[in-house]
Amino acid sequence: MSAALAGCGDPPADPEAQIRALLAGAEQAAESGSAGDLLDYIADDYHDAADRDRQKLGLQLRAYFYRYPEPGLLSRVESIRFPYRDFAQVTLVVAMRNGLREAGVYRIELDVRLQDAAWQVTAARWERASSTDLL
Repeated sequence: MSAALAGCGDPPADPEAQIRALLAGAEQAAESGSAGDLLDYIADDYHDAADRDRQKLGLQLRAYFYRYPEPGLLSRVESIRFPYRDFAQVTLVVAMRNGLREAGVYRIELDVRLQDAAWQVTAARWERASSTDLL
C-alpha cells in the first residue's frame, strides 16, 4: 500500500483519505487483473467470511484473473468508521463484470488496520446487494 501511495506523491494526512486511496489502488489492481498487486493491500493475518487466509485468497484471485483477465468494477463507499485510531470499518457496494457478463453486486464490509504507516485489509465480509444500492 505504501508503495502505491508513494507513486502518487505524498500520502494524504487524513486517515479517511488514506483509506480511500487504498480502495482506489485496490480497485485499479483488480481491474488490471493483477493478483500480486491486489494482495499488496491485504494484511498477512487476513481472514474472510469464506474462511480464506491471505494465501488462499491469493490462489483464488490468480485463478479468477486467469479466467477473467480484466474484470470491470464499479464501486461506491457507503461509510468509513474509525472505532479506534488505527482501525477502520469500511462498507462499500461493488458491481462486478466478467467480460461481457455481469457477475453481481455485493455489499462488502472490510476491517482495515494501520500498521507500519500503511493501511491494510485484515478481514472481509460480503452479501449480495441490489444494483440500486450503487446509487
